[in-house]
Amino acid sequence: MEFVAARTCVEPIIDLCDTLCFLGVPIRTTSYMFGYNKSVVDSYIKPKSKLHKHHAALSFHRVHEALACKIVGFYHINDDNNPADVLSKH
Repeated sequence: MEFVAARTCVEPIIDLCDTLCFLGVPIRTTSYMFGYNKSVVDSYIKPKSKLHKHHAALSFHRVHEALACKIVGFYHINDDNNPADVLSKH
């Protein structure tokens, strides 16, 4: 599921960058994307990861393409610093 969630996050970023480029706005910086699952973040950063499910491989390659083009930067965030976990973890 984390692979699909990463792809779902990357696709609007790519669409927005394309739209802004078509309107003549230069994009000079990389968008930041944070993940709490260290194994998923590491599998995107390491290019020789092996995947066994076809749908996971499609999501993986879409996100990895955005990382290679430097559209998105994917970083690990610790559980202690994750603002999304404020209401879910006591």
